Amino acid sequence: MTLLLAACGQKNATIDNGKVDGQTLILADSSQTFSISKATIEDFSKAKSTYKDKFIQDTFAIRKVNGGVTELPLNRPHYPPSVIFKDTLVGIGETEEREYHYLGHFPDLDNYLVSGSFWEHYECYLINKETGSQTTTWNRQYLSPNSKYFANLSLTYGLEGLPNGIQIWKVEDNNYLSKYLELDQQIWVPDDFVWETDNSLILKVIEVDNYLTESGVRNENDYYYLRLRLK
Repeated sequence: MTLLLAACGQKNATIDNGKVDGQTLILADSSQTFSISKATIEDFSKAKSTYKDKFIQDTFAIRKVNGGVTELPLNRPHYPPSVIFKDTLVGIGETEEREYHYLGHFPDLDNYLVSGSFWEHYECYLINKETGSQTTTWNRQYLSPNSKYFANLSLTYGLEGLPNGIQIWKVEDNNYLSKYLELDQQIWVPDDFVWETDNSLILKVIEVDNYLTESGVRNENDYYYLRLRLK
């Protein structure tokens, strides 16, 4: 079984995985930018109990105006002076429908967060408050303890054509975000994750075959845990 990934400038790379006690174990990728090993539910619970989300949900600060316009002001003199998202054909149930919501901001990095809902699709945007530059991600992000990385999971598994895995972004100078790692695979489905340290996070996952049950009911014992460590 092979895992397809993109990492640190590599568009495509592959790594092999094996089975340990019936669970998928991925050792390391060829570029040595990360490794994945087994973790436990105790590791996951401990990390959850200590992790502090640095996201501020101040949705009252920026309101929609003029029938669906979300305007995000930039911090310094700039042209244009703001970043604007405009809803389109909301509620008609057609492919042209677009709806945006301001979700809040990350004060450590001076980035706004906006979500976009479309016809059978959803994505998020991180907007730099200084430059207005935008980074598009699969889902809502969580910042590492030292504010050097963001991570986000894919959307709920099952819709055709959507990715399945995790994205990790590195915070560069001037809060510029670069894609450090993108795992898009069909081995396991991510259910949740948490940052454990500045350079490691723990994923709660389930095998694809166990996820795709006819009843839609999943056994909690089918879930297992992986530690993803950044090099």
